[in-house]
Order: sequence, then structure tokens, then C-alpha cells
Amino acid sequence: MKPGEVKSAYLPCDRVQTLNCLASRFNKSRGVLRNMFVHYHYCSDQSVATLVCESLDDFNENKNKGNDYGWKEQIPKNYR
Repeated sequence: MKPGEVKSAYLPCDRVQTLNCLASRFNKSRGVLRNMFVHYHYCSDQSVATLVCESLDDFNENKNKGNDYGWKEQIPKNYR
């Protein structure tokens, strides 16, 4: 993924914890090296996971401005 990309895919409920761990590990290691931060959201009604990628600079800027959840606006409405 590249900053600005949004991807959604089917994910069984029993795999959500795995996604959580992978996203966390990525953000703490490779994400820092690549200047990327990956957010994820899981829509349990439809079993769809959505990943939103942004630059680490944008992530820190939004966090400092108190707009921690602005990335959720990029999630397709039918998966919120």
C-alpha cells in the first residue's frame, strides 16, 4: 500500500485479531522505515476489513490537531 490508498476485503471474524497484530507490528517497524501508518476498521455486519494508509507525517499532524479519527472518513459508507 501507499499513503492515500484505501483497500477493503472480506475477512472472517476469527482473523480480526491477526489483522490487529499485523497492523500494529507493521506500524512499529516497517511503517516507521517507510514513513507509513496503516489504520484498519472491521465491519462485523459484512465481515469486511478496510485498511487506510497515510504518511507518518500526516498521522502525527492529525494526532497533534486532535483529529485522530479523520481517516475513518475514507472508509466506504457501506463498510462503516
